[in-house]
Amino acid sequence: MRDAEPHTVTDEDTWYEEPHSTAAKVYSEASVDKDWVKFFDEQQKKGRAMGDWSPFQSEMDWRVAKWAIQEGIGHNAFNRFFSIEGTVERLVQVLLGNPPFADQVVYKPSKLFSDDSKKVCIYQEMWTGKWWNAVQEAIPQGHCVAPVIIASDKMQLTQFSGNKASYPVYLTLGNLPHSVRRKPSQHACILTGYLSAAKIKKAGLTAAEQKARAQALFHHSLRLILQPLMEPGKKGMKVCCGDGKIRKVHPVLAAYMADYPEQCLVAWPRRTQEVMLRIIKDLKSQTTSRSAFAKACLEQNLSGVEEPFWVGFPHTDIYRSLTPDILHQLYQGIFKHLLEWCSKMLSEEELDERLRRLPPSYGVRHFHNGFSVLSQVSGKERKQMAGVLLGCLVGAIPQSALVAVHSLLDFIYIAQYPTHDDTTLEYLETALEDFMKHRSIFVNQLKICSHFNIPKFHSLLHYVESIHFYGTTDNYNMEMFERFHIDFAKEAWQASNRHNEHPQMAQWLSSKKTSSSQFTHSLHPDSSRYSRSHPGAKKVYQLHLPPGLQSVCSAVEMQELSLPFNALDIWDSFKFKHAELGVEEALSIQKQDMEAVKSHPARGTEPARFDTVVVLYSDKAESTGVEGTRIGRLHAVFKLPRQIGNSTPAWADEHLAYMEWYTPFAKVANPQHMMYSVSIQAERQSNSSKTNLTVLPPYTSL
Repeated sequence: MRDAEPHTVTDEDTWYEEPHSTAAKVYSEASVDKDWVKFFDEQQKKGRAMGDWSPFQSEMDWRVAKWAIQEGIGHNAFNRFFSIEGTVERLVQVLLGNPPFADQVVYKPSKLFSDDSKKVCIYQEMWTGKWWNAVQEAIPQGHCVAPVIIASDKMQLTQFSGNKASYPVYLTLGNLPHSVRRKPSQHACILTGYLSAAKIKKAGLTAAEQKARAQALFHHSLRLILQPLMEPGKKGMKVCCGDGKIRKVHPVLAAYMADYPEQCLVAWPRRTQEVMLRIIKDLKSQTTSRSAFAKACLEQNLSGVEEPFWVGFPHTDIYRSLTPDILHQLYQGIFKHLLEWCSKMLSEEELDERLRRLPPSYGVRHFHNGFSVLSQVSGKERKQMAGVLLGCLVGAIPQSALVAVHSLLDFIYIAQYPTHDDTTLEYLETALEDFMKHRSIFVNQLKICSHFNIPKFHSLLHYVESIHFYGTTDNYNMEMFERFHIDFAKEAWQASNRHNEHPQMAQWLSSKKTSSSQFTHSLHPDSSRYSRSHPGAKKVYQLHLPPGLQSVCSAVEMQELSLPFNALDIWDSFKFKHAELGVEEALSIQKQDMEAVKSHPARGTEPARFDTVVVLYSDKAESTGVEGTRIGRLHAVFKLPRQIGNSTPAWADEHLAYMEWYTPFAKVANPQHMMYSVSIQAERQSNSSKTNLTVLPPYTSL
């Protein structure tokens, strides 16, 4: 079991970056960036938002619209569209050549170390992983790599009738930081097309043959979409980048993001790429007809696809490209199984009752009715459930089972670190080893599951390898594409007439794109927003100050003090931006991305709520671990007056927090669940000089 005090990845100020020495040679320089800035400056002066292709954003948009009108947007028209040479290739050029991305695109892989001794490797963005460095060595000097990231996710468009589904395929590049790729407003993720979501007719086909045809259709469709990338991946292509420089770029299929059923469609499990291709080659030579080949493939548990779409892509190992997925594998897979086991150990009623007893708290969802009433649970809800589960199990399940649950939750959280080094990856391996060591209790003693032969549990073995190769998991988390479903599938579907919908959806998306001329940026609200009121000092005393104030005031003779004011500005809550909490990868800073700390008294039938917060109590406090921190309840946020009569007081102009302390942390965490137990600190005795109440500035402390 790992240490109670977790290791912290060293501060960025000490990192040592070693970029590749020969990558990204500049062949010539264009004036794209300067022209782009000059163009929009002129357009703004003229009061126009668009240029010569108005109302289209580019010539490419205009040509697509012209083609759509001339063709009438039928299914055959879309097949012709995807057969146009260089369509996807040009999407890569659009992303690399976009002037707003000029300062953010990375063309060289780097080796990142904790300091200049180069002993501890750090993994973060995709260009810090081993894969990019390895591919860079395999291409000619001076050329650069464009890691192509593909994602597909089949989704239902209708809930109750119609059985309509959409199967979008997305493309983005690893040259862009993941914080840019995951923001819809940045347009760094492009819809390349829709795969067929229709079911294969059963007429004259067995179930196996029907499944084989669906897989063949999937591979033929993807090859049609992605084949234009194959030749540039081998020879390279000149791209005019957003900074105005022309570089030789190799688009290489780096990662394919999908849930487990789609991963099985892409590459069948339990084999390597070499073994798979050898079996297909042998079966082709041993059979004389397509039907015989298909039958032989079924005997080998293959689909009968003669040429998977990924065959021929340079520098691509499709089995390694199938990256881990936090959303589908961990939260919608591993945690789902874990919750099912916990419900059997405690019973759903007992677990729900324990959840109801948890007090409302900042950053934690309070499940008033428990877990059992939830249906069609989303990934976001799974995350919220994981945050409160362990605390409900302490003292209710066997010790070995508690360690197994704690280890698995540890794995889920550590796997999401935005930065990893060798030590944190050891934590990840240790958490998995601890689970493996204690998991037998679920099968042998408790008998709540029969085996662990579950593909998603096997996938846990590959997380460390993927982080070594492709950087941290936020580079290839399918969760980032869930937001794109709203724009590219749900809203587009609602805009269609529900008949022959995909061409209409594509046309609607094209029209929507032309409605804005410039790239917009996420709106960042003020760092904090307060709900302000102006109660008097007496009201503050009655509503906000905790029990025991009388004894505290008596001890310090506060009743004899005279304050030069009779009213305070009081706030019932204040909000953190995710960026202030270190979560830079938040999709966007919107209301739902703000977290509010509550501190309000009882109002009518609404009970009082004073949230529990972590306070940075000393200079030893860090972003991980509890050293230098304390736990307290926030009773009020207030601000002292800035004007007393005609004079300005000497106190600082800042917001203050009135805190009630919990007991200090123990020196070590509980070895079973690695958590600390705290309680409200008892009121001080009359002969003690210590107090349980403190006033401190919240923004430097909470």
